[in-house]
Amino acid sequence: MWKKSSLRALLFTPLVVLFIGGFNYIVDPFDIFDSPKIVGFNANKPEIETHIRQYKAIKLQKLKPVTIFIGTSRTEEGIDPTNSNLDSKLYLNCAISSGLILEYEYYIDAAIKNGAKHIIIGADLFSFYAKELTRDGFDKDAFGDFYALKYLLSIDTLKSSIKTVASKKPAQYLQSGMRNPAALQRECDDKGGHKKIFQASEKGYYFEGYSKNFNKAQTVHWKAFERILDKAHKNNVKVTIFISPSHARQWEVLAITQGWGMFEEFRRRIVAVNEKVASQNNKPQFALWDFAGYHSLTTETVPDDSKAKMKWYWDSSHYKKELGDILLDRMFDGNFSGGQEYPDFGVKLTSQNIDSHLARLRAEREKWRSSHPVDVAEIDALKRH
Repeated sequence: MWKKSSLRALLFTPLVVLFIGGFNYIVDPFDIFDSPKIVGFNANKPEIETHIRQYKAIKLQKLKPVTIFIGTSRTEEGIDPTNSNLDSKLYLNCAISSGLILEYEYYIDAAIKNGAKHIIIGADLFSFYAKELTRDGFDKDAFGDFYALKYLLSIDTLKSSIKTVASKKPAQYLQSGMRNPAALQRECDDKGGHKKIFQASEKGYYFEGYSKNFNKAQTVHWKAFERILDKAHKNNVKVTIFISPSHARQWEVLAITQGWGMFEEFRRRIVAVNEKVASQNNKPQFALWDFAGYHSLTTETVPDDSKAKMKWYWDSSHYKKELGDILLDRMFDGNFSGGQEYPDFGVKLTSQNIDSHLARLRAEREKWRSSHPVDVAEIDALKRH
């Protein structure tokens, strides 16, 4: 009896393993096996969103892009790497939600190792001052050799395969690595429109991003940033850095949590690091652009009507592809999206102009606060929650 049961088990186990591996390969929930996509079955990959750090690490190494974007969800949602301003046809948006600088270092190291020639960094303040060193889901092993069996025979992958087949959600990510604007629009509509999403996002930043998870004395991420710039210089890789054009309301949230001084401290420090590392390598400093401020683009009115569509923003933190296209026009002297119609949008920062730039932003902030009392009151109300 025991021998028959053991024999059945020996025969049955390989069949189960073969089924799991075959099912995971066919469904390919993380889009890492290049399996055929079948509409209505596995064409949409909603589980990429829950494994985004692993997915982009693997895709980066398989694709070997010449140009990569790295940053937080601001870059992930707002920057389209297929933009005509970029010379390369091999590109990838490697940005990750709530990304941290220490995490970026792994992606950039892998990109340089695989032949990248241009790295475009969306530098967001909280990525440099976060208490955490890495986020949940970050896996250093994903940057090593790709072992298909690790994912093919994984129960986690199997669960994701089942969810993929059952899901009716639209694709959350495009092949370029950018978040799918259609999915973002659907999410906006489902949550009751831009005003509600603005307020929910601002509440999250007030109680978490700029408060509980913030560390003014953080040094680990700044050291990682120095190493990133140093390695780029030493490997003759072009780097372009930009500070994202979040909505004016976003900076009021920062002001009531960490103080306006943090807005300025971040810019002074990133300028100083950029120039210090360049000097150490006897190279010109990398281009550093600041798009965050008080411009007709970044002060777009937030509609009360839940059905109204904003032109440039999803919420006070995240901007749309349309604004990202203008940002790319400005940085790379293009006009594919009408970016040259806004010559005052974005400033290249150096130690020579940082003081005047910050003074101008201070004055523009006061004008905006005076002309937008409702917005200011809504942000101030967070202090009473």
